[in-house]
Amino acid sequence: MPTKEGITADENGNYTVEQVVQLLSPSVVSIYTYNATSSGASVASGVIIDKNGYVITNDHICSGFVNPQFVVTLYDNTSYKATFVAGDKRSDIAVLKIEGASNLTP
Repeated sequence: MPTKEGITADENGNYTVEQVVQLLSPSVVSIYTYNATSSGASVASGVIIDKNGYVITNDHICSGFVNPQFVVTLYDNTSYKATFVAGDKRSDIAVLKIEGASNLTP
């Protein structure tokens, strides 16, 4: 479990729901997917899996877009462009890489 100053487990090692939200929220991102040549867009979520900006999300966020573009918004409302790294339609898992961000909270 991640740690954060001021948040400690109880004597049994358990956290409250509020504590879990505080610990994990910095790893959750919003993903805006769009295509510069069409008017469609979609919004999804993802989870930071690496401090250098790799994000796991669903592969279907790319479907329906030719050359999809991605904007990832972090917990603190900072937004970055992201690039598609890899995806698998069968398992509906994809990996994006946030551009220009570092030392993120996985």
